[in-house]
Amino acid sequence: MEQAKKKKKKKKKKIKKKNRGFGEGKLEKGEPKKIGGKGKKKTKTPAGACQGWTEKRKEQGGGKKKKRKKEKEKKKRKGEKKKKKKKEKKKKRKKKKKKKKKKKMDLIQKIKIAFETHSPEGIKKCLDQGLSPNEIVDGRPLVDELINMYFRSPLFKICMQTLVENGLQFEDKILLAVLTDDAVSLDQQLSDKLEAIYNKYTLQCTFTPLIDASLLHLCAEYNHTACAYILLKHGVDVNTKAGLDDHGFGGQSPIFHTVNQHNNNSKEMLELLLSHGADLTLTVKGLIWGKGYDWETFIPSVNPISYAMMGLLPQFQRKEDQIYQVVSQLQKARYGSEYKPGNVPNRYLTV
Repeated sequence: MEQAKKKKKKKKKKIKKKNRGFGEGKLEKGEPKKIGGKGKKKTKTPAGACQGWTEKRKEQGGGKKKKRKKEKEKKKRKGEKKKKKKKEKKKKRKKKKKKKKKKKMDLIQKIKIAFETHSPEGIKKCLDQGLSPNEIVDGRPLVDELINMYFRSPLFKICMQTLVENGLQFEDKILLAVLTDDAVSLDQQLSDKLEAIYNKYTLQCTFTPLIDASLLHLCAEYNHTACAYILLKHGVDVNTKAGLDDHGFGGQSPIFHTVNQHNNNSKEMLELLLSHGADLTLTVKGLIWGKGYDWETFIPSVNPISYAMMGLLPQFQRKEDQIYQVVSQLQKARYGSEYKPGNVPNRYLTV
C-alpha cells in the first residue's frame, strides 16, 4: 500500500511539472486545459494553441536574431571605422615622413651650396633647421662633402669648426685638429702620441692627389700654418713624400700642394715650407691632377716649379699674374733669380 501511495505521489509531481507555468484559475487563450479526475490526469491542448506557441517562439527568436544582426552590423561598422582611422593615420604618418624626407633633402642641397662657398652662416642655418652634421649622404659622411670640395679659402677651417660646435662626431681627433687648424689640440695630442706624426691619409681631392698623404700635406693643401708649425716642431720632415697610385704616379712633397692653389690660397704655407728648406729639385714621375673630375689632367715628370707653371692650362682656371708671382718666388728660392716676366698677361692671348 505504501508503495502504491508513493507511486501516485510521483505521478502527481510529474503532472504538476508538466502543467507548471500555465497559472491557476481561468485559462487564457491558447493555454492547455487539464481534464480527468482521479488517477491519471490528461491535458488537452486547445485548438490553435500550437500555432500560437510557434508564432510566439518565432517572434522571440526573430527578435533575438535581429538583435544579433544589429550587434554584428554595429561591430562591423565599428571595425570598418577603426580600420579607416588606422588607414588615415598610416597615410598621415607616410605624408609626414615624406615631408620630413623632402625637407632633409632640401637642407642637404642648401648645406652643399654653403660648403661650396665656404659659408659658416649658411651651414649653421641648415643645422639649426634640424639637419645633423653626422648625416650620411650617398653612403658617405656629410663632412666629406666639405673636405673634398674644390674651393679653397681661409673660411674652410671655420666651416669645419661650425660642424664640430654643432655635434660633429669625428673619430680621428688628430686629423680633426689639422682640419680645424687647432694647434693647441694637435700639440697636446702629439705630446701624448708622437708616433702620430707618421700617420698617412688618403682623401678624395679635386686637385693635387692626396694618396697616403701626411698631416703636413693636408696643412699645405688647406693652408693651415698653425698646425704646420706644430708638426715641424715635433719633427715632421718638410720633404716627406705622399704615396703612389696604381701607375706609380705621385710621391710629391707638401710644397707641391701650395704652388697651384686657387687665388694663391696657400701662399703662407708656401713661405713656411721654403723657410724650412723645402726641396724644389724633387721631380716626380707624374701627377694626375683632379682625378675623376671633368678637369682631370695628366702632368708628367714634374717638380714644384714646373708644376706651378701648369697653372697656365685653361682647366686650372688660374690668373696669369698669380701664377707668375709663385713662379718668381720659387725661382728666387731655387736659383737666387729675381726675374719678373713683363708680358703678363700675355698680349698675344688677350687679342
